[in-house]
Amino acid sequence: MKGIQIRVSALALSALIAVGVAIAHAEDDDSTPEIMSRIVTALQIALRSSFDQASFQQPGQRAEILAALQRLADNSERLERHTVRSDAGLAYLSHSLAADAREVHSRYRDGRFEQSRFLLHNVTDVCVACHSRLPDDEGRSLGHTLLDDETAAKLPLDQRAQYEIATRQFDRALVSFETWFADPAISPGDIDLTGEFEDYLEVSLRVRQDPQRAIDTFEKLLERDDVPDRVQLNVKIWIGSLQALEFGQPQHKPIEQARAQMRSTSTAEVARDERSALVAAIAASGILHRYVAGQTEPSPQLGEAYYLMGVIEADIGRSFWASQTEHFLEAAIQIGPGEPYAEPALELLEAFVVTGYSGSGGEHVPADVRTRLSEMRALIDRAHGSTTQNRKP
Repeated sequence: MKGIQIRVSALALSALIAVGVAIAHAEDDDSTPEIMSRIVTALQIALRSSFDQASFQQPGQRAEILAALQRLADNSERLERHTVRSDAGLAYLSHSLAADAREVHSRYRDGRFEQSRFLLHNVTDVCVACHSRLPDDEGRSLGHTLLDDETAAKLPLDQRAQYEIATRQFDRALVSFETWFADPAISPGDIDLTGEFEDYLEVSLRVRQDPQRAIDTFEKLLERDDVPDRVQLNVKIWIGSLQALEFGQPQHKPIEQARAQMRSTSTAEVARDERSALVAAIAASGILHRYVAGQTEPSPQLGEAYYLMGVIEADIGRSFWASQTEHFLEAAIQIGPGEPYAEPALELLEAFVVTGYSGSGGEHVPADVRTRLSEMRALIDRAHGSTTQNRKP
């Protein structure tokens, strides 16, 4: 499990361009794509100088950067209003965007340049988490990149791919990843530790729904003579899992299909390395994301979908900034506190939160977080017509 907190701090710069999320309030009739375009334009200005600390805080550029960050904050708040009635994942991320855009702006305004810059440079984890959720067969994009070609050329290919995903340049991102994976100067063992295989698979499977492209990429990777044994074993399992996937089938029973996909990697294989189940987990989460995005009313089935998404995110989630595990699990409990999945959802939520707040100094879960966990417990107890005394989360 990765370190987490109940409200993940993240600048979700481009999280919510997905189809169907533009629900405008009467006082604000801008479309979601228009808002997102303004957000990206503001970020282009801020990011242009942010890769050099001295340039980012140079007096002659502060006014321009501060104005851009103000526009970022203003438009992220508009985006939050647009997505307030969207599915829980998008609503959560839009709220994070609005809160953190304000934070980036205020820190820069107050002269805390390095803190503002740090937040700005952690945006792409959330972008990847959001933009890699749902299919994009139409090749939609924001029409421009976050960085000019000269700046992008100076970045490692894996970082460049993150910015390409941020503006929905998915095919370019896949090429960047594939070029990086083939670079003889980059160790496959090091790549395996970065989480870039996960990003690549999420775009290949959940966005492009193209397992064959991932198969071809991993088969080329296996031709290298510097692939560590553990990575080689996992990649071979991933190829087998990819070959077994079927896309384009109607989702008559999506939750059952997702559960079946989660069971598709054998226990023996998972015991070698839990990451061997990566393809199965991403494929299952893709089914669940598509199901959730199409729901308009809460139901026990929707709650179960969120529970399964939380389980998967707890297993494969790798980013503090983009973690949605707690949010998915809370949504499951809130929707179905009396359902069979509510209790295991709370158990996993408690374990995940405690792990995130534990370290060499012991367990230090903040009071407000404990209160939130207690509220989840109370929901379940009320649903079962019981009370639980002296239960410590």
